[in-house]
Amino acid sequence: MRIRTYSLIVAAAALCSCSVEEGTVADVIPAPASVELSEGCYSHKPWSDIVYREDSSLGPEAYRLEVGQEGVVIASSDAAGRFYARQTLAMAAGVSEQKLDRRFWKVGFCKVEDSPRFPYRGMMLDVSRHFFGKDFIFKHLDAMAAVKLNRLHLHLTDSEGWRFPSESYPELNRTGAYRDKEPVFGGWTHCEPGTEGAYGGSFTRKDIKEIVEYADARHITVIPEIEMPGHSAEVLAAYPDLRCDSETRSGDLCPGKEETFSLIFSVLDEVMELFPSEYIHIGGDEVTHKSWATCSDCARRIAEEGLESPKDLQGYLVRRVEEYVRSKGRKVIGWDEILGDGLSSDAAVMSWRGVDPGLEAVAQGRRVIMAPGTFCYFDTAQDFPEKERPTFGNYLPINQVYSFDPAAGASDPSLVMGVQANLWTELVDSGDYAEYLLWPRGFALAEVAWSQPSVKDRDDFRRRATALAREMKDRGYGMFDLESELGERLEATEPQDHLAKGAKVYFAEGVKWTDSYAAGGEGALTDGLCGGWAYKDGKWQGFLCDVCFMIDLEEPKPVSSISLLSMQNRVHGIYLPESLKISLSYDGTSFEPVGVLRPQADTEALGAKFFDFSISGGEPTPVRYIVIDARRGPKGGFLFFDEVIVR
Repeated sequence: MRIRTYSLIVAAAALCSCSVEEGTVADVIPAPASVELSEGCYSHKPWSDIVYREDSSLGPEAYRLEVGQEGVVIASSDAAGRFYARQTLAMAAGVSEQKLDRRFWKVGFCKVEDSPRFPYRGMMLDVSRHFFGKDFIFKHLDAMAAVKLNRLHLHLTDSEGWRFPSESYPELNRTGAYRDKEPVFGGWTHCEPGTEGAYGGSFTRKDIKEIVEYADARHITVIPEIEMPGHSAEVLAAYPDLRCDSETRSGDLCPGKEETFSLIFSVLDEVMELFPSEYIHIGGDEVTHKSWATCSDCARRIAEEGLESPKDLQGYLVRRVEEYVRSKGRKVIGWDEILGDGLSSDAAVMSWRGVDPGLEAVAQGRRVIMAPGTFCYFDTAQDFPEKERPTFGNYLPINQVYSFDPAAGASDPSLVMGVQANLWTELVDSGDYAEYLLWPRGFALAEVAWSQPSVKDRDDFRRRATALAREMKDRGYGMFDLESELGERLEATEPQDHLAKGAKVYFAEGVKWTDSYAAGGEGALTDGLCGGWAYKDGKWQGFLCDVCFMIDLEEPKPVSSISLLSMQNRVHGIYLPESLKISLSYDGTSFEPVGVLRPQADTEALGAKFFDFSISGGEPTPVRYIVIDARRGPKGGFLFFDEVIVR
């Protein structure tokens, strides 16, 4: 029987003799599996004993917490369960777990029985594009532990910078670790440390050991990632001999050279020495393969291994690396591109290109960690993008994170290890801004990862998240303000009824949307569905060409206004039209231009921009045909439109 219901909690909290300031477990994030509240309040004095009991019937990380007249009793079968019980108690009391024994606090009488839904509850921090030192990571680990997240995935290497302290290949920590600009989208080169304006750095071995120890004390496993074979421009800057002997340049390591594997294996030996984690992340995403096709070393490797094409070299490299990692008693995780690389059943897949690769991995009998961009990429705006700082991603509100069910659709939910949020840092230039992007969305991720769907309640979660965000801000964390959230575009929240809804759309010859952004296909611009603030929401239609189309209303209708929203997001090559012309016709023979609209937009600006191309006013005019002709500017790129609204 599920004891926890929000109506019960509200009623019981009202009976409790404690004031709001004195705390209740009804305010805890993530929501426990079962909560009983009763009248009365326990007052704790510094150094008063909390009683701990071992209960082998409780599962891993599970706990039972009882607060009554006689004090506090915590039961668990392991140290992690005891730790999470203390986190629940500390959050209810309004103190940090480290100060739980040393402070006066009061908590209402309760009985809590709790256990996690998923064993893997993670966050990825990209320290390559922006180097976060150990002090920031300590602070971040404290925040993770407070909401029962237990995996910190450190993206230690990427083209922008090498952060792992390699002794066997020291140039990685010099040339590979520095570039001539701070975090910015493109336009940098690697340089020597000490160069004027040089930006970067790397951890020391002592730093890594301290981070691992600090995390371990909070029951968090640190999972290192060494990116390969793509995203490796920093390695090639430090050791150019590992490039392909090809005229085509790329950031991919050469899988044809044995020296490439010598570096990989030596570095992995050092990684496994410093990180005791069961899993080692080996990347494997977004490999270009460009230089492999014309490289003599790659051609020789293809012939020796009986491979069919240069692309097959990726599978060869990943399989060989996995075999090496397994020989050391460890397992590999890779981004979902490794699915087709023929890895052993020990390998885990991190699904980032949507949920489908994860579901496919489960269907193959593989373990998966769900981290799809639609729900888990925190390098995105949390609110109306024009209001926020420029982000690499587009728009991901906290409600959308909270709505995610990582195991939905999985043929074997037991193979879903859990869920992870990812913070890429191309445009993140400080720890405070990183925290602003991470929290309070991280609270939503924590509840998705820990709490059973049956106890989740979005409205009550927002109440709890708002309160916890205030508390963490007081503790010095950068924090998005939920109370000032504008939210999703209003028109996108429900279908729009207008004169052109359901009307046929005829595109000019050669005009076709891209398959990646088809929205509703031929009827997308008149289906009544307006796009939101995210261009990937399935309602925006994207074109890589000038766009000209005609809408047939089937019969003349009185028209007084026409509007069409477009957007700009330079980071993703999306620009507003340079001009948009609207023409109207009663009979389909004679067309009258009624407006040429030219937005004033800074095409160099990184932030998102929305522009409503609209005409209105005057008496309604009988119109059957509407022609819209949008022209791209000199930068080309995508044009995006959502719905032509005719009234």
